[in-house]
Amino acid sequence: MIDFGTPFDTAFRRVKEILFRPFSFGKWIVIAFTVWMAQAFQSGGGNSWQYLLNNNSSNSTSQHHASSFSPHQFFHQPLAALAQTGSSPVNVQAFSPNVHNDAFSNLMLKLGIGFGVTIVVAILLLVLVFVWLSMRGKFMFLDNVVNNRAEVRDPWRKFRTQGNSLFVFSILVGLGVFVFVALGGISTFLAFRHENMQQMGVGFWVAIGFALLILFCLYLVLGITWFLYMEFGVPIMYCTGCLPKEAFGRVWRLIKAHPLDAFVYTIIRIAMEILFFFIRIIVGILTCCLACILPFVTTALTLPLPIFRQCFTLDCLVQLDPQYDAWRMVTRSVLPPEPLKSGEDRY
Repeated sequence: MIDFGTPFDTAFRRVKEILFRPFSFGKWIVIAFTVWMAQAFQSGGGNSWQYLLNNNSSNSTSQHHASSFSPHQFFHQPLAALAQTGSSPVNVQAFSPNVHNDAFSNLMLKLGIGFGVTIVVAILLLVLVFVWLSMRGKFMFLDNVVNNRAEVRDPWRKFRTQGNSLFVFSILVGLGVFVFVALGGISTFLAFRHENMQQMGVGFWVAIGFALLILFCLYLVLGITWFLYMEFGVPIMYCTGCLPKEAFGRVWRLIKAHPLDAFVYTIIRIAMEILFFFIRIIVGILTCCLACILPFVTTALTLPLPIFRQCFTLDCLVQLDPQYDAWRMVTRSVLPPEPLKSGEDRY
């Protein structure tokens, strides 16, 4: 069983040693940059995505009105109104652009489809770029924490293979989960679209509820497994130099060997993220929402939080399996020597 008190204590000490002994503004900014990269597609450093989504949702009404535009309404409604009032001396049928209406509508439809496809492709490419930067940034941030330094170029090149492989592995897993979720959603939709659904008895609804419960449990297990993989898989790849597929197998064996520890760790990390979320909100309020608008500002102002989280994860992983001790790769000490007790000789 993991002694979770020890990782908390050592994580606090390491945060102080990395950031404040001594304090260096340049070091702080460089490490914050690697954190921002590591969290480029997550809530911690990806507030810009939430901002874009909020803007899209707030503009949905205006987009709906814009999408309801019809060339037929544009051309015909004014003439029809004049015809009803009797104030138009002209022949409405003579000026009605029926001949060009269909061609104009088809042209606008093709332009709209082309524009929409271009936007979707651009967004997908942007998402892929951010995911790739996030996978590369995780190793950069981990290396800086372990070695108590602020480097970008060296870890970027050193862990290029692991970062790129993790990116590809993440995309493949994401596609697999998407297909699995889509199949479950389609199956549920078809079940509720049954013509004789109202005539089904209690057994039908019990079966539907049981199926939904199974799907929810599967999604929950997949989510927790992926969370633990991202928590422990990156340090395992960092320590051993293995690739994502092998790291996934190692993480899975750890979960099977220590299921209770993995469950308690997940609960602690969820509580930790909730606490960090409220801290970021407070920071945003104190900075007059500047930190909420600029994600990097949030990352820089709350830099001790991700460092504490990373140190806590590494210390828990060491207790699960000592062979994954990232601190043994330290080129210089992150922790200061513990104070001597009275009457004790260090040597």
